[in-house]
Amino acid sequence: MIFVKMFDDRLEIESPGGFLPFVNPQNIYGMSCPRNPNLMHAMRFLKLVKMASEGTRRMRDTMKALELPEPEFSQEEIGHHRVRVTLRNDIRHRARWLDTEVAGIVGTAIAKTLSDNDKRLLNFVAEYSSINVSQAVRLIGLDWGTAKKVLLRLVDKGILHRNADPALTNDPHANYTFPPHD
Repeated sequence: MIFVKMFDDRLEIESPGGFLPFVNPQNIYGMSCPRNPNLMHAMRFLKLVKMASEGTRRMRDTMKALELPEPEFSQEEIGHHRVRVTLRNDIRHRARWLDTEVAGIVGTAIAKTLSDNDKRLLNFVAEYSSINVSQAVRLIGLDWGTAKKVLLRLVDKGILHRNADPALTNDPHANYTFPPHD
């Protein structure tokens, strides 16, 4: 089972099994040694991959282009082998970016009164156009009722607009967007 763990400062992907023979963190960018050669040949035939260590190189090059540290590859043995790749971000820069984006959306004065959870929700709406309570729960890690209260508080402040069927007390398709421009 593959695990993806997201933290404020990094993303970790863990895969069962160790590195294949002759592959290690020091030479991973130069080796092409697929775990499942038949699958890789099929994907190559479909022109989905080139089978030339392109995935690891692309990760490294993308991180470098974003001025982030190179991916960190490691192998651990805790009863069994597993490989982990860690992708680090610049949390201080990202936090400033979030604050700047929210200020641009709602204005500097209002942005100063918002909590970190409020800012996360508003940035989500800015990126995806809307948010529902279930998405808010996953994003800010609060229970459903509390996440809904946070969204409704943003509606009361005039920052978000609730889109729901007025005939329903609890519309399962309700979502929250920025108010329409007049």
